[in-house]
Formats: sequence, structure tokens, C-alpha cells
Amino acid sequence: MGRGTLLTVAVLLGVALRTVAAEPAALVFSEFYPISRTENGHPAGPGIEVAKRVVGTLPIAPVTTMTPLRRLLAMSDSHPIVIAALVRIPKRDAHFQWIGELYRDSLVMVTRKERGRIDDLEAARGLGRIGVNLGGVSQALLEERRFTNVETAQDMTSEARKLASGRIDAWCGLRQSARESWKAIGGNPDDIVMGAEIIPVSIWMAASPSVPVDMVEEMRRRFAQLQRDGELDRILAGLR
Repeated sequence: MGRGTLLTVAVLLGVALRTVAAEPAALVFSEFYPISRTENGHPAGPGIEVAKRVVGTLPIAPVTTMTPLRRLLAMSDSHPIVIAALVRIPKRDAHFQWIGELYRDSLVMVTRKERGRIDDLEAARGLGRIGVNLGGVSQALLEERRFTNVETAQDMTSEARKLASGRIDAWCGLRQSARESWKAIGGNPDDIVMGAEIIPVSIWMAASPSVPVDMVEEMRRRFAQLQRDGELDRILAGLR
């Protein structure tokens, strides 16, 4: 291959690399009650408000439609995305740039009151079906423990409807998320019971690896400023 040809290839490769690098970052969210949801066709919830305050005027385009969690996680491998709310677990630590902790919750077994309370995983092993969010921490945990009675759903309100209709016997989900999802489908909170904490869970705002580091650092600075000003506590009142 001649020198001229090599130079042409190098130039074309450089253009291609710059095109990939130029992909704009996007602000995305999944249905994650009570922190983020779709309301009247628009993103809503305190997590969305925090994310918009943190992103501010940075060149990050907000996506107006909800992305199911599993697809969101797949997108993070190859696209620059900022996620309004995501559970932080050790397996995800190296795959994301973590911006700031929003609040903490507990993974529990949720059941209809007539079935009774389930306080540990072994007590749930003999149930017919346990609902989990597709791609979520509960699915990973139960599969790790070799549960075979797991049934997935794309989002939290789908899980709530399955529990309400008796399609699942229990729902392994986050305490606050389950309560708010149940209310969102018109359920009476007194009709469900929450078991003891299985594991503690921390919910963060995060960015995929391809979001520029300087942009992530600026978002971390803004997040910290919201904490210092007391704005984070105001926006997330009742969650923290």
C-alpha cells in the first residue's frame, strides 16, 4: 500500500472516529416510581427535576419517552447517555460514571395482604411465581440464588398489575417503588404488605462510559451544589 493510500485511509479513519465521538449525549429515564415516570405523555417525577437541574445548559438532549430498563442498560454500552435514576450495585460500578446518590431504598418481597408477609428469600422459593423487573437488581439476585419461579415485566406498573390480578404470588421489588406503583394503578396501599429488607439499595444519577469525563465532572459539581444548598432535600422530600 502506497504512502498516498495510507494517508487517505488515515484521514478517513480520523473522520470516522470524530463522527462517532460527536454523537450527542442524551438524558434518558426508565419507569422508576416514585423518582421518574411518564405523566400526561411527558417525563415527570423528582428524579427528572434533579436531572434537568444537573444537566442545565450542557449539550445533553432530553429524551421525552420512557426507556425500559433492560434496553437502557444495553444502550449504555455504546451510546453516551445520562440516566436520571439507576440502582447502584457492585456489578455495575465499573460500567458507569456515577454522578450522585439520590436516595436509598430496600429490596423486599411484596404480597397481597391475604397471602401474608414474606420476610426472606427461602420462604418465597416455593411460591408459584415471583415478579421482577426485567434487567433489574431483583432479577439478578433471584437468578444468582437459582430461583426458577421468576416472571419478568418491562416496568413497575406492569408488576403492580400482575400482583393485583393474581398473575404473580409476590413481587420482589423496591419498597418505595412498589408502594407508589401500586397507588399509580389505583390500588389501596393497605391491600399489600412489605416483607423485611432483603438487601439495601442505593439509587444514583449516572452516565455511561462514553459521556465525556469533563461533562461528568461538571454534573457532579452541580449535583454537589444542590446538596449544599439544600435543594436536593427539597426536591426529594419524603424519599431521603
